[in-house]
Amino acid sequence: HQTEATRQLTSLKKTLENLDHMIHTGNPIVDGILNYGMEKAQNADIPIDFDLWLDPDLKVSPLDFYIILGNTMDNAIEACCTIPDTESPSITCTLRQKNHILFYEISNPIPSTPLKKAGNLHGYGLENVKECVRRNDGFFSINTENQTFRVTITLNV
Repeated sequence: HQTEATRQLTSLKKTLENLDHMIHTGNPIVDGILNYGMEKAQNADIPIDFDLWLDPDLKVSPLDFYIILGNTMDNAIEACCTIPDTESPSITCTLRQKNHILFYEISNPIPSTPLKKAGNLHGYGLENVKECVRRNDGFFSINTENQTFRVTITLNV
């Protein structure tokens, strides 16, 4: 899985050179991933509400950031694409650092009918996220309530 993620990260870097950057946290890796996710969401007419603050020199590997942020954003966008436009689906994303703790939370509405993915890849994204969180001595939780799916991650940085 890391070889594929490395290939995708390289592809993402090339794509980002052509994007208008709207998010500026000071960390170019995080900015790139979030701007790419924002562009993807905008193309699907899904608003994302960001709450961001972090140290530009975070000690988390770019690959781990890509796996954590990329997978969870893709999942949230995919879920919103299954919600009727009349319900105005949107994503909330918080990425904040205080001292040596990085808090990340992303939430999206839950589709009224469960998603079914073709193939055998369903579930690997969140498993890779869990592994990255474990590698960084962090905490991972999933919560579903009030028709909202929420992933919460804290990392020691």
